[in-house]
Amino acid sequence: MKSRIASIVESAHFHRLVLALILLNAVIVGLETYDEVRRHYGAVLYLADRIILYLFALELALRLAAAGAGAFFRSGWNIFDLAIVAASFLPASQFFTVARLFRILRVLRAVSVMPDLQRLVAALLRSLPSLGHIGALLALLIYVYAAVGTSLFGPYAPEHFGTLHQSVLTLFSVITLEGWIEVMESVLPHAPMAWIYFISFILLGTFVAMNFFVGVIVNNLQSAAIEERDDLGEIRAALARVEARLPLGRNDGNASGERERPPRGP
Repeated sequence: MKSRIASIVESAHFHRLVLALILLNAVIVGLETYDEVRRHYGAVLYLADRIILYLFALELALRLAAAGAGAFFRSGWNIFDLAIVAASFLPASQFFTVARLFRILRVLRAVSVMPDLQRLVAALLRSLPSLGHIGALLALLIYVYAAVGTSLFGPYAPEHFGTLHQSVLTLFSVITLEGWIEVMESVLPHAPMAWIYFISFILLGTFVAMNFFVGVIVNNLQSAAIEERDDLGEIRAALARVEARLPLGRNDGNASGERERPPRGP
């Protein structure tokens, strides 16, 4: 029975069905944000949401039965799915905001059923220490430029560089390349060399620091892919060693492995 359930849970059709339910749940969550749709079809959407929730619960029960409690709870993705689905059963009348939040978070279950997304999330988590160091460097860069900008441009553009925290917010917008030309033009009439300040900050903050972020994530993705290939290679090598040690049957032998004697003549 367990092997039959496992074959169902691990089948491609089962994964596609779960992914389709998650996407349908995402559509329902999106439709509920429109007052007109909720007013006319609120009961239908609620019924569909309840059905999907019970199907998710059935899916988790099947996965638990197939893997066993020990293996099931060793997977962080299984615990994540269980927490999201279990929290969705909270009574909406008492915890409306929390219940609605977990209904929205059910969309994130797409990560647990798509291996490529799992690898991406794992790479992001592995990148956090390095990203923290880059973030600290970027924060230091913004702080230094904000202090300089406040001193140089504060009297000319107080709406952008009047105080230190205003300068920090301005540089956050500049680093995204959103409206930085307007900010620069507001101080150029009073400080003709201000372009050096803005261009150098964009080069250091956007094209260098941001590329560090991307480089760290890509490097961890490549490392994860290499480790996955190595693990797969080790598994295949272990299977090959096991198969090599297994006794192979012979067509010219009997069940005990002894060669049959030719029949004696008369």
